[in-house]
Amino acid sequence: MNIKTAHSKLVFIILIVIFAFYINYYYANKGLYPIDTFSFFDTGYYITEGQHPVKDFWVISGIFIDYLQAFFFSIFGYNWNAYVIHASFFNILISLSFFIFLNNFNSNIFQNFLLSICVATLCYPIVGTPFPYQHSLILSLITIFIFYLAVIKKNKRYWLILPLIMSFSFLSMQLPSGIINFLIIIFILIHFLFFDKKFVKHFITGAILSLILFFLYLAILQINFREFYTQIILFPIEVGLGRIASDESAFDAAKLSNKMTIRGTLGHLKFLFLFIFSNLAILIFYLKKNYNKKGINQNFLINLLILFCSLGFIFHQLITANQTFIFCLIPVLCGFLIIQLDQLTTIK
Repeated sequence: MNIKTAHSKLVFIILIVIFAFYINYYYANKGLYPIDTFSFFDTGYYITEGQHPVKDFWVISGIFIDYLQAFFFSIFGYNWNAYVIHASFFNILISLSFFIFLNNFNSNIFQNFLLSICVATLCYPIVGTPFPYQHSLILSLITIFIFYLAVIKKNKRYWLILPLIMSFSFLSMQLPSGIINFLIIIFILIHFLFFDKKFVKHFITGAILSLILFFLYLAILQINFREFYTQIILFPIEVGLGRIASDESAFDAAKLSNKMTIRGTLGHLKFLFLFIFSNLAILIFYLKKNYNKKGINQNFLINLLILFCSLGFIFHQLITANQTFIFCLIPVLCGFLIIQLDQLTTIK
């Protein structure tokens, strides 16, 4: 990397940080919805007072956001700004992570910068304040980035931290992270079985460390595992199954049968499907031209994962009763498409 390129990246990183922070900060102060907006303001405060989720108050979305908000309160005080800074920080996190990820594969830095700015615009500003769907979406995307880098770059550090990020995404919100984690585990097994077993021990080590940290958390705070399982696993499954089956107990706005229409899927999410269909076309091209080449097969594997993860995000969006929160996937899928098109130029 020459000095000019390094300076350009630094300038773009600074611009992304400033833009991602302030665009979310601006829209967070444009209004609020009393129930959802203050959900983690209260729970974050409870934790600073010595109470803990699951043990002292019921939770349904996860515990990671609660503890993070308590952390931001401890630094910035109990005020609205501390609450908004938390969400703005995560807007920076996904925008910057995406920029750094793209720079590993796309040499057009300005193009990577514009896509990252689009992510910053479409990701957290739609809610402004800490929200479980956004946290889970962001950490799930970072999980995909890390898996992609782990497969292509063959670096043990990516395999070590992958289970930890997967855990944090699930502990933010069970979906969409549960879907994404399930898909990634399947593709990890395929990767280890058919392509490269070299980093199995590093992934297992990361998974074991994540489990140790989790059970230490339960033991130190004396949280009953059965209560944790009931609140974090069983109750959300019951709610989710009711929405999928369109039971009377489910919100009308979250019933899958009400969303599965041409207007509700292809019409509303047309730009997402544009990139999904483009991804599918490239996968078919890979399969037709390079089925027996190991290197291309690895690209085929992770690009197939992107396709399934995109559909997983859409499925979760269809069973939610909230606003559309996955539009930030449009620039993300555009970035992946650019990488795929660049890969096509290497095919002989």
